Amino acid sequence: MRISAHDWVEGGITPDDAVEIARAFKAAGADLIDCSSGQVSKRQQPVYGRMYQTPFSDRIRNEAGIATIAVGAIEWPKQYRSAKLQLERNLERERQMAAQGAGLSPLEQANRALGA
Repeated sequence: MRISAHDWVEGGITPDDAVEIARAFKAAGADLIDCSSGQVSKRQQPVYGRMYQTPFSDRIRNEAGIATIAVGAIEWPKQYRSAKLQLERNLERERQMAAQGAGLSPLEQANRALGA
């Protein structure tokens, strides 16, 4: 279940509320909370920064006792960037091989890669 763990609006959803919301979803059978924030009001005043939403995920996981996913400005650390590039190359190669195995022309492969 994806929730907005903070709507960044005075009087709105707070991280305290998000923990309670996550507990309710867990009690209803959810097994994972995808923690986002904002994008629910034009009055929002988010505090952006590197990994700015991960504290919501951490708090919900620890206080509500449910698995979480964190999103928002999560960047690849410098020491892992080469691995990221290699992963992207490997995934592209797998897509090409799957397309060739399916007998697709290069144009059809490109369209499939673009989701067309």
